[in-house]
Amino acid sequence: MTGNLLPSLDEPVLKTTKGLTILPEGHPLIVKRKVPLTWTLRQARSACTQCIECTLACPRRLLGHAIEPHKVMRAVSFGVTAGLEAVTCALLCPECGLCEFYVCPQRLLPRRVISEVKAEFQRRGVRYPKTDREIRPDPFFEARRIPRQRLSMRIGVWRYEREPAVFVKAKPPRVVRLRLKQHVGAPARPKVKEGDEVKEGEVVAEPLPGDLGAKVHASISGRVVKVDQIEIVLEAG
Repeated sequence: MTGNLLPSLDEPVLKTTKGLTILPEGHPLIVKRKVPLTWTLRQARSACTQCIECTLACPRRLLGHAIEPHKVMRAVSFGVTAGLEAVTCALLCPECGLCEFYVCPQRLLPRRVISEVKAEFQRRGVRYPKTDREIRPDPFFEARRIPRQRLSMRIGVWRYEREPAVFVKAKPPRVVRLRLKQHVGAPARPKVKEGDEVKEGEVVAEPLPGDLGAKVHASISGRVVKVDQIEIVLEAG
């Protein structure tokens, strides 16, 4: 629900990769992710009933944060707001997708809309305004939590819940692609160039002094065959 669609099986595993799930192309989780934003907004204008179910079930709101997804939908769809906070609360959204895949009775995509709003705010450098508001969990927090088993059945992934296989003797890769940005902060800067020989565990990229970032280490021993602003490619020697 919170992951991203991979455009290709050649995409590298990153530090932030928690797991990979292979689903049929027609699976609801896949279909909803591919719906164009223009369609999503049209659906919201014509079908959103302002029932506020998305807000009542929002896990972040139940923890006490001032986020109201239905107001963001109202603002984006109809241009109606009750103040700046009604829209900037999108910055508090964890994009868990509960409103989108489980709660909305009209099968709209609040997470998708809020994600686009949040991305636009971030591009423009807009931050959530500071407030002295006390954060108190909703008194009905426990009663409004969604059972994991029910959620799993609703989104159609219950059949995939099993103990994962353990690869005891996995074949080492011949070629690896090390992304320079796979962490919070600034991308790492390459310390190697094409043709260099590296050892497994050697630092091949690191952030500039003063930058928030993380070092990138070689996962295999071999030769550097490509270096650019996106990734470093190593070939086993």
